[in-house]
Amino acid sequence: MLYWMARMNSLGKKAKGEKTAAEVLQKQIEHVGKDHPGVEFRYDKEFFKGKANRAKGN
Repeated sequence: MLYWMARMNSLGKKAKGEKTAAEVLQKQIEHVGKDHPGVEFRYDKEFFKGKANRAKGN
């Protein structure tokens, strides 16, 4: 849920710079990880890996 809100915000008119889906996800993992150390976050790693590579032009 936090990811989706942050992602929509990153695509909005008032967004500060472009962020990829992978960048938004990593930021949210870091944010939530501060309150929940040691938690393993589950997400589609292949999907976001592909998103990060496409953003870099790979």
